[in-house]
Amino acid sequence: MVKKLHCLLVLLAFCAVYGQHPIYTQFSEKDDLPDIEFYNMTEDSKGFIWLAADKGFYRYDGNQFKLYTNKEKRGFSVFEPKEDHIGRVWCCNISGQYFYAEDDKLTMFIDLSQEIRWQLGSFLVTKKHLLVFASQVVYKISLETKKIEQRIKLTDGLLGNPYQYEDEIFITTNNSILVLDLELNILKKITSEAIHNDLENRSLGRTIINGYKGKTYLKFTDQKNESNLYLFDVNTGQYDKVELEEELRKSHLVTFDFYNDEMLLSTSTGLWLYTVQPDGKIVYKNKYFDNEYASRVIVDKSENYWLTTLRNGVFVIPNINNYSFDFPKEIKDIKCIEKINETTFFFGSANGKAGFYKMKTNSIEWIPLKDKTAVTAALYDKNEQILYISQQNSAVIYDLQTKTHTQNAVFINSRSISYLKKNTFFFTNYRGAIKINNGKEVSRIGTLRAYLGFHDTISKKSYVSYVDDLIKYDIDFNEKKIRYKGKRINATGITKTANGIVWVSTFKDGIYGIKNDSIIANYTEENGLISNSTHKIKGDNNELWIVTNKGIQLFDIETETFKTLTKRDGISTYLISGIIPFKNNVVFATNNGVFSIDRKTVFNKTVKPEIYFTGIQINEKDTLLQDKYELPHYQNAIKISFNSNGFRSKEHIRYYSRLLGFNDDWIAVDEGIDFVKYNSLPVGNYTFQVKAASSSLAGESEITAIKIAIKSPFWKRTWFITSMVIASLLLVIFYYKNILKKREKQKNKEFEKLEQERELVFLKLENLRSQMNPHFIFNALNSIQEYIILNKKNLASDYLGKFADLIRTYLNHSNKGVISLQDEIDCLEMYLELEKLRFEDKLNYSIKIDNEVDSEAISIPTMLIQPYVENALKHGLLHKKDNRELSITLETSQENDTITCTIEDNGIGREKALAIKQKKDKMHQSFGTQATQDRLDLLNYGKEKQIGVSIEDLHDHTTQQANGTKVIITIPITKIKNN
Repeated sequence: MVKKLHCLLVLLAFCAVYGQHPIYTQFSEKDDLPDIEFYNMTEDSKGFIWLAADKGFYRYDGNQFKLYTNKEKRGFSVFEPKEDHIGRVWCCNISGQYFYAEDDKLTMFIDLSQEIRWQLGSFLVTKKHLLVFASQVVYKISLETKKIEQRIKLTDGLLGNPYQYEDEIFITTNNSILVLDLELNILKKITSEAIHNDLENRSLGRTIINGYKGKTYLKFTDQKNESNLYLFDVNTGQYDKVELEEELRKSHLVTFDFYNDEMLLSTSTGLWLYTVQPDGKIVYKNKYFDNEYASRVIVDKSENYWLTTLRNGVFVIPNINNYSFDFPKEIKDIKCIEKINETTFFFGSANGKAGFYKMKTNSIEWIPLKDKTAVTAALYDKNEQILYISQQNSAVIYDLQTKTHTQNAVFINSRSISYLKKNTFFFTNYRGAIKINNGKEVSRIGTLRAYLGFHDTISKKSYVSYVDDLIKYDIDFNEKKIRYKGKRINATGITKTANGIVWVSTFKDGIYGIKNDSIIANYTEENGLISNSTHKIKGDNNELWIVTNKGIQLFDIETETFKTLTKRDGISTYLISGIIPFKNNVVFATNNGVFSIDRKTVFNKTVKPEIYFTGIQINEKDTLLQDKYELPHYQNAIKISFNSNGFRSKEHIRYYSRLLGFNDDWIAVDEGIDFVKYNSLPVGNYTFQVKAASSSLAGESEITAIKIAIKSPFWKRTWFITSMVIASLLLVIFYYKNILKKREKQKNKEFEKLEQERELVFLKLENLRSQMNPHFIFNALNSIQEYIILNKKNLASDYLGKFADLIRTYLNHSNKGVISLQDEIDCLEMYLELEKLRFEDKLNYSIKIDNEVDSEAISIPTMLIQPYVENALKHGLLHKKDNRELSITLETSQENDTITCTIEDNGIGREKALAIKQKKDKMHQSFGTQATQDRLDLLNYGKEKQIGVSIEDLHDHTTQQANGTKVIITIPITKIKNN
């Protein structure tokens, strides 16, 4: 007997009872929580959470808290937020002011400070009235006129807080319970001796009435300062006391609410949960948030539990069925966990604490480890009931049957321990992978640093993740490297599912599925993972639990679908060190303790996200929200903001947008971004659409849209363009008519001037010709005179005959401005024959005409070439005694459509001829040369293609003495027109 008692005492010494608490998130300054003292809250029909706090009235939209205030508001604190039938959210303050929030601003409805004398009056809002319940009087105020229509005194004592159920209002007086209609008419008065005594003898403070499924409850505080709860029947007047836990009775019961057959009681000692029975009686279920002064609890559309407190801000429980295990304060960082059975798991901490957590009793059976270094790995052999525990500096083999353990120095500082067979396993650490049998090292599998190992008990294959590769070993530990498309695999976790596939998580490449030593699947962000950085993985029949740096996912291998848990679901950290799937729940070990999620309810949130527009900026200026915008072309920089309400919506909501009229494809908005900006929209009609997709099973929201029309500038519109075209045409017509008129006038003037100039030029040419012909005749007669004086009668006679022919030809040409090239050549032939006679046959001349020159079809000015030939004879060859040579060449140039006439002599040159001339007659000036140049200027006047003349002096190449002159005349080809 004494021995049994001793064993019991030892067992009690090593066991301790702890508890569980729902996984929650506490808003803090990091979340921009504006206050820590909150009195009440409500969720409106749009999903906004409204909070009445010591520092003001706040709205939470899923991402931030926004303050609503009014310049007429006295003080900061507000109370009793509630929504009316048209979506306005009301509140009041202790100064007797009543406000409502609408169109994103807080409006004061009425100030009753003079009526209720600075008391906090509870209120209800009906479709027609604001009903304010002061200490004894009820005020009925018209919503339309803001006038007090009635003041009704219901009691000489203190009225309780009103409770509205459909079209009836329940309220307590100092001795009864009244049922009123919405016009404040008394429908029923419920009283009894018990009710009278309780209400008459209650302490200061208002009573609270609330109902659930046809049952009505009354709460009040008695004179002992204890909380009392009664269940009463409106029809029969039955009035029964509800038994509460002693701690709850002695607490201040602030208020109570109902959800899903549970009564939620907000008290000065935390949140109490009772199960509501069909008969209205309640049974204690649990208590959370010990020592927190809870002021109100609500459950939002997504089944998040919101708790406000008077001293410590706001708490949110995303899923009340997911909970964390209470451990001693000194134990937080859990390094490993190992499943023992369906109700018990082993845990080991960073400070050397280890034990068995029994989930049924929430108790811990401690294992007294001598070494206080971190527990790094554990393996449970359920057949032998032996637990292998590895620490940084030690190792322990623990016998669960005898509760005894032995130290071991072989498998210390293990990263993983994998079961092979009875009393045989292998472990991994910085020395590699090592096989152990009966606590002793048998062989070394690998020598490189190994991260973790895994053994498939069915296929007898083992897998080890080394620092640089993933290697598979067969039953004889022959190795094979597992790679994907030649790429090394750096594994962070290895597990197996029921279908025989081995799964590997990696640092940055997602997860791989391995079968028959080959990669058969790779899942990344592109096909379902929320992150390629995966830290832990655990098989659960044909599902996989995957831990990433952005959340925890459950992957269904058969349907290839992912379900996701994030911090929005209460996951406080993603630093997961171990995963154990149980029948009803899954346990996760973290650096901040151990938590459990309920399999049935963890993914049940199917409320579709609702998206709405929060603002629009046009050219970086805030603009009133509308369904449609018509904007000028210069107001085309548009930023559209949107949001989806709900607890930390940014962590599980991804937005997708498109601009119909520009691009019909949905484009994912960057994570954490809740706006889309278009810097310069072109002219056109657009519809901006946006939708929200939840990473949970809630799916996608409905599409929300805004229409935007960017109008073209007026100068690009049809009416303006048409007007401009017509005006332009008229202007063009007017302009060209004016231009044509001016040109016609100018043309006439120019024509007249041209006629005058042509007439003048013609007269000048005629005058020159009339002067040049006598000049030639004068020279010819001089020659004949010279023959006669020299008594050369035959020469004179012959000369005179040819001279007569030449004169006759000149007379025929004298009234013509132009003649054919052939006529000019014929005249030159006759002239040169005369000159040859004069030179007594001591003159050799030649006229060469290119075959390409059609001399009959080309016209040139009369006597154009003759003066230059005459100058060559008179000034060049005359002073030479013999060997006089003169050549005339006519060639055509197809490139510039001209005829080149070259007159070349071998006379004495221009320089000697000038000297002789100056000696002979200093007073005489050559008329022919000047007349020729003047005539040439007149012929070229006003013409595009002009006659060109160039004169070159010829020199002997040896002596460099002048030996002739070359004249080059360039004549534009002018065809003779046929009459």
